[in-house]
Amino acid sequence: MERLFTTLSHAVEGAPGVALAAAFLWGILSILLSPCHLSSIPLIVGFIDEQGRVSARRALAISTLFASGILVTIGVIPMPWSGPGRMGMKRKGLLAALTLGLIFGLALGPCTFAYMAPMLAVTFKLAATQAAYGVLLLGAYAIGHCSVIVLAGTSAGAVQRYLNWNERSKGAVIVKTICGVLVILGGVYLIYTAR
Repeated sequence: MERLFTTLSHAVEGAPGVALAAAFLWGILSILLSPCHLSSIPLIVGFIDEQGRVSARRALAISTLFASGILVTIGVIPMPWSGPGRMGMKRKGLLAALTLGLIFGLALGPCTFAYMAPMLAVTFKLAATQAAYGVLLLGAYAIGHCSVIVLAGTSAGAVQRYLNWNERSKGAVIVKTICGVLVILGGVYLIYTAR
């Protein structure tokens, strides 16, 4: 695992094409290899399931806003309130998805820094001479980071439409259970390898 991270760190500092691809891959791995971030997948699947019947386009929009909310709040916007339930905000729709992403992103701040630190180091190094390129690298990381969440959420919407799920169907419960087990297994694996 360390070899993979070392290789990606060097690739991000390499030629522009390789660096952009490495930044994108780094973003994907920041979701898949982190138990904190991996938990965003069952969260967005469950959130979309609670929406009732949604089109693939709507699932894509909800997933994208959720993922964008996570990105915005990773150390950028402190929010003084503790969630949509306390403010009387509805728990469905696009604004609710963005708000959920913002709250989830705040909770992930400390967990995220370990994965973003190499990208930030390269970006700060480039900022003095090639600011646009540094922003492009961070953008590639952000797209990779969000793509996993958006794909999961959109797929949940497509599967939901395909199976004609509703809030109480067995299919939704099975998918949530599988996602929960995967998050637990990922956490156990990381604890086991950390010894």
